[in-house]
Amino acid sequence: MSSCDLRQWAEMFAVCVRLQSASSNLSRILKNKGLEEGQVENLKWAGDLVGGVDWEGEAYQTSRFPSTIAAAIRPHFYRAFIEIGYDPTKEFLDRLYQTLKSGFQTPLLETREIGLASELMKKMSSYILSKLQIHMGGV
Repeated sequence: MSSCDLRQWAEMFAVCVRLQSASSNLSRILKNKGLEEGQVENLKWAGDLVGGVDWEGEAYQTSRFPSTIAAAIRPHFYRAFIEIGYDPTKEFLDRLYQTLKSGFQTPLLETREIGLASELMKKMSSYILSKLQIHMGGV
């Protein structure tokens, strides 16, 4: 494995961990538990990710998320929506982006949608991790 492959693997693994954290943070919100500063920052990061992978979204052109990582994640983003049985509208994705980017300080999602967002992050993390394990020879 080249150092470039290892670096990309490490970046994708970090995405998995942060997506799982975002899922947990959204679950905390559903349980009316508060968030610490690092958890709020994690949700803002997740907003950048959503903005970077959603071609149709209002933030796609302005997202600070690295385009190479966003391109690698995009199929998992849409696959996760299929898996959870939700056909996202542009309006939902824009509200999801805005809510996450605000660190949940401006919640624009209904309770059910927060649960969907949590499940989305969890499934994306799982899909990406499975792909990494396959590329690493089943590690």
